[in-house]
Parts: sequence; structure tokens; C-alpha cells
Amino acid sequence: MLARLKSKVSGREKYANRALLELLEGEIELRRGRTDRALELLSDAAKYPWRYLYLQVHDSLASAALAAHRSDIAKESYNSILQKGVLRFVGSALMIGFCPNIG
Repeated sequence: MLARLKSKVSGREKYANRALLELLEGEIELRRGRTDRALELLSDAAKYPWRYLYLQVHDSLASAALAAHRSDIAKESYNSILQKGVLRFVGSALMIGFCPNIG
């Protein structure tokens, strides 16, 4: 499936398409246990100026970093989520949602 997606966008790789493919491939590599490759792909995907997938991309990056025993990268990724205001604590409840000031 990933190969088909790559072939469909071949020659038309916009930054957003490439970042989405890196996110997808990074998730696949992480599930296959190839943590170093997953970390590389997800780090590249996280460089894109995400608006709607910021939380998902950085959470995936942090998961890959933890699996690769890179807690420094995981901490940085989770901190970036908090700094963007994607996660909010209301009382004792954690609220996850879109914030218009992201990006």
C-alpha cells in the first residue's frame, strides 16, 4: 500500500505529501520494530509546519524516540506539544483539541 501511495505522488512530491508519507512510513517502521528508521522518518515529518496533525505527528515522534531509547527527543517532542497549546488541562481532565494559534 505504501509503495502504491509513493508511486501515485511520484514527481508531484509537495512538502505536505512528503511529510504525510514520512509519517505513515515512520509508523509502519515503528510497528515493525525498526526504531532507528522510524525515528529518522518521524523526525523529518515533524519538521513540516503542521496545523491539524501536529499532536499526532509529535506524539508518534515521541513514541519512536522512547522505543529507540532517546528520551531527550521524546521529552522535546512532548514539550513542543504542550508549548503549542494542543493539550490543555481543565480541572483534572485532559482536553485534546485544535487550537487556532497552532502553526
